[in-house]
Order: sequence, then structure tokens, then C-alpha cells
Amino acid sequence: MKFLQLSKRHQKNNKRGGMLVLVLMIFAVSLILISSAISITLASRSRYYVNAESSQERLTLTCAAEAVIDAIETQEFPDAKLEQAANSGLTLTITGADLTSLGGTVTANNGHSIAPGLSSDTNSKTTVTVSRISGSKDINLEFATIINATNGDNKPEKLRVRLKYKGTVPKPEICNNMVTMGEPGSNNDCPKLDMQDPRSFTVLHGNVKMSGGSAAYVRNRTVATGIVTGGSGTIYYNDVIFYGPDAGINVNSGGNGLTIQKNPSDPDAVQGSFYFLGVDYNGNSGVQHVFRDASGNPSSAANMNMIAQGAYFYNADMTVTNWTMKGQNTKYYVLGGGSTVNITASDHGNVIVKAGGSINSYPSDCVVYDGMSAVPDGDDKNTVTAISAKAAQYINETDIASAAARTIPTKDEQQEDYGSYWTGTAIAIPNGVTTGTVYDGGKTYEMSGTYDRSPSGGFGGGYITFDLTKGDAVVRIPANTTCTFTNFYVTCSNSTDNKLIVVLGAGAKLKFSDNTGSCWDGSTCGIISCDSRKSSDWKQGNTPYANLATPGQKPACYIIGMGKNEVSAFRACTLDAYISLGGTGEDASLINLGDNVHFYGRIEAVNIKQGAYGEGSDNLKIWYCPAPGEGGEGGSEKPLISKYEAGDYQYYY
Repeated sequence: MKFLQLSKRHQKNNKRGGMLVLVLMIFAVSLILISSAISITLASRSRYYVNAESSQERLTLTCAAEAVIDAIETQEFPDAKLEQAANSGLTLTITGADLTSLGGTVTANNGHSIAPGLSSDTNSKTTVTVSRISGSKDINLEFATIINATNGDNKPEKLRVRLKYKGTVPKPEICNNMVTMGEPGSNNDCPKLDMQDPRSFTVLHGNVKMSGGSAAYVRNRTVATGIVTGGSGTIYYNDVIFYGPDAGINVNSGGNGLTIQKNPSDPDAVQGSFYFLGVDYNGNSGVQHVFRDASGNPSSAANMNMIAQGAYFYNADMTVTNWTMKGQNTKYYVLGGGSTVNITASDHGNVIVKAGGSINSYPSDCVVYDGMSAVPDGDDKNTVTAISAKAAQYINETDIASAAARTIPTKDEQQEDYGSYWTGTAIAIPNGVTTGTVYDGGKTYEMSGTYDRSPSGGFGGGYITFDLTKGDAVVRIPANTTCTFTNFYVTCSNSTDNKLIVVLGAGAKLKFSDNTGSCWDGSTCGIISCDSRKSSDWKQGNTPYANLATPGQKPACYIIGMGKNEVSAFRACTLDAYISLGGTGEDASLINLGDNVHFYGRIEAVNIKQGAYGEGSDNLKIWYCPAPGEGGEGGSEKPLISKYEAGDYQYYY
């Protein structure tokens, strides 16, 4: 009996042990399964992070490369800095920052990182190595991005970009003056310039005959380096400076000769004076002979009227035999160093001050002072002191010298500076282009033939727009062709930093309207590159010159001619542009702006006319706008385009 009891107790214990073993086995299997699941999860997560890092590397690498290339193309990162980096094989770190400055180092680490890979951390950074390509002017950009937050992938993603060399960068060194015309030895008729602002200069080179007929007013300073023939219709409201030994006045000047008046619309205005300055100019030195005959030889003057407040002579000589510059017309003569004046006529009544120069003969009614100190205090002294101070400025300072130094570039010079605009292919803009078509900047286009549209609602005419957000737009007009806009116009948008550059091949012509008055019907024709123009002022019938541009704004359009070109715009055309037409001698170019053209900009060419419809019965009104390299937006102008353009792209590890 006792044995049976022990046997039953043993069976119970065995059952309990088996259950324990079973529980332990289940627990072990569970641990294995849980560990496997955790391992699989961790491995998957690691692979996901590595893949995510790799994707972010590609995105960061691409964005960084696009930003740097864009900075090069827009010249925020100038070519000079790029070439300096390439010559030294420099590696630069690109960082993301709240403030970005790409000048010189292509870095901006003065803020917080704004994207993975755009920092200077060892495990997360983007670099670019700039190097020259052997045997070529091209440059390599090697971009590399690594993002390794998990320590799972230490291989950077890489991108190689080849910058192809295009040629010399065109520089906007044009239109230093509001108007520059003529060349040494040329003979030109000056149009009826109606300069509306005293700033900047009108510069006349060569032999220039001023306009006659109805009055044309010149409110800015005029600089002449050749022989000027006066016109009865030209009235100056500012100083006229004869600059250099070849400058002077044709004694055959008719009508009123040369007249400087006090601007009646300015109550504070002071009447201007003549300045005869025999300074060294253009490689020539010697005494300036104020008066010349038709052949350019020194001569005395008779029967010619010259009206001004006064006249200053420096290294210049003048002989007067009759009523030229009498006291009631030009009261004050100041004879500076090296000058000689002789007056053999009677009844002159001038105040003459010998301030280093000499006078050998003069009428008895003239008052002559032997030096500035001899002039008594009063109005006379104040006036001759002011004239002398201006003369010292014109002789010694750089503004007049710089104005006179701007001459019309030869055909070869213009092609050397801007010939690179003709490299590469161009996108043709068809004559039947759909009105309103938008063309992107950063590309080169070609236009030729006639673009003619009939008015179609609004302000009439067809038009296209160049959106300059992506860079400068270049429009080429092939050599020896004519491009004519009739009832057709071009506008520019987003032109704050970029330009529309119209380049005329040698012998090419650009005409706005067809010289028949077709724009009189209320349609619009021309190039409108100032955002501040109102469309209601683009057509004939409104105030022709209202709202030309916000003061200080620059036209977004450059028109550059390679030689033997013509740009013409006629009645009711609108043209906002800096126009620089190269070519001298037989390659000389022509700018023809006639009859109420709505013009805002600056012009330079050997020949400037004001013909067109009605043979130029109206004055050519020109308002002040800053030169391309100054004023307005401030600072000097950067190069128009880079020497380099992005070519091949290659991703690799």
C-alpha cells in the first residue's frame, strides 16, 4: 500500500517537470523569434537610413551644383575668382546658411546649416574642387557630397561638370556720355538735340555743323574736340568746352553762331561760358587756335556772334576783327596760362583779366586787369573767380577728360569686345511668331526680316516678351540683313539683374516702323525695356515723353553694332536702350531717331541724324539716364555674361 502511494506521488512530480521543460522550450523559441525580428528590423532600418542618405546625397549634390553654376553664369561668382581657384586646384566647402555670399570662396558659413550635407561637419558636407583641364581652356568642377549620420556609408556621391570656355567676356563699356558722335576728320550735321538734364555730356568729335531752324536746347555740358560750325537754332543752357589742340570754331558759322543762354525755367541758373582749353588730347599737343577757316587753318573772326557769360582761354589764341563776343554778348575774358588774345575791332566793352595769358591789342572801351588780384571786389570779381574755378576743374580733373576720351570704337575694336556673342547656335524667332510669346533669358536668338502685325485690341500691334529671370537674352541680327518692326514691339520682364542684348552683325540694320508713319494709328512699335513705362504712354496721341522711366532706372536693352550698321526709329516708336554702333571711316554707322520718337537711353555712333518722317521737324528729346556702369542701381556693372558655360554632367562614386 505504501508503495502505491509513493508511485502516485512520483507521477505527479514528473508531470510538473515536463510542464516546466515545455514552458522553458517555448520561452527559448520566443526569445529566438523576438531576437530575429529585432535583428531584421534593425537591419532594415539601417538599410533604409543608408538609402535615404544616398538619396539625400544626390539631391544635395545636384542642388549645390546648380547653385554654383548659376552663380558663375550670372557672375555673382566672377570669372576672375573661378580662374584663380582653377589655377591653384582649390577645394572649397559649400555650406548652407541664413546669409549667402558666393564671392570668392563659394562658402557661407556665417549662419546655420539649412540642409543635410551643406555643413562643414566631417560626416556631412559638400565640396567642390576647381581645376583646369589639361590642354584646354575648359574648367572642371568636381562636386562631392557625403551624408553619413549612421556610419553605414562613407562613400561620397560625386558629380563632374565641365565648364566650356566660350571666349572673352563682353563688357558694357559703352555710352559713357549721353551722346557721343563723330570722329576726327569726319564731317557731320548734328541733329536738333534737346537735352533735358544738365548731367553727363554731349561730346562732338570731328567737324560738326550744328542744326539750324527751330530752336534745340542743350542743357548738359558740351565737349567739342574738333571744329564746330554754329547753327541759328541751337541754344546752350550750359558750358561749351573746346577740348584739345584740334578744337575750334568755324569762322563761317552762320545765324546766331554759338549761343549760351541762362535757362529761363531755372530761377537759380547761371549763364554758361565758353572754355577754350589747349590741353593734350588723343596724342596731340600744341596751342589751340580758337577760330579756323573752312580748310581748318587758323583764322581771325569777323561778323560772327557768340553769346555767353564769359570765355576762358588756356594755351589758346584768338584774334577778333569785328563784333565777335562783344561786351554785351560775352562780357568776361579770362586769359589763362599760354593764351593770347587780340581784339582789333572797336566798341567791344569787355572785362579782360590776364591770369597768365596776354593781350596785345584791345579797344579803348575794354577794362583790362593785370591778374586776378587786380580785380576789385564786387560782381566782376565774383564772376571771373567762378569762371576760373570751373576752368581749373575742366583742365585738371578727370570728368571732362573721361568724356572726351570716349570715342567711337572701330569695327575691329567692337568685334574684338563683343564677337563672342556670335559663338554657338541661335534659336530663330520666326516672322510669324504668335503675339505674346515669352522667350527665356540665358539663351541666344536670331531675328531678321519684317515683323508686321495689325493692331488687335488694347494698344495694338503684336509683341513678344523676353523673361530675363534665367539670365541675359541675346538677339542676333545677321550681317548684311535688315530687321524691321512694324506694328510690333518687344518687352522685357524681370530685368533687374539681366539684360536684353541686341547684337548687329557688320552691315546689319534694325528699323522700327517703316518710315511711312504706320505707327500713327495707335499701335506700338519698338523695344520697351523700362518696367516703369505705362502702356498708355507707348503710343502716339498721349504725352510723348511722359513716364519715360523712374529717375535713375537703366534701360534693360543694349543695342551693339559691329560696324556699318543702322538703327532707326521714327514717329511714335518707343525705344528704351543704350545704343552703341561701332565703325569708323567707311565702316561708320548711323543712328537715326526722328520725329517724336519716344526714346530713353544713350547713343553713340559716328553719324547721328534726326531725319525720318517729316524730315525731322521735331527736336530729338533725350532725358537723363545713368550710364551702364554707374548710378541707378548703384555700383559698377558686372560683365554681361560669363566666359564659361556648363557642358557635360557625369554622376559617379
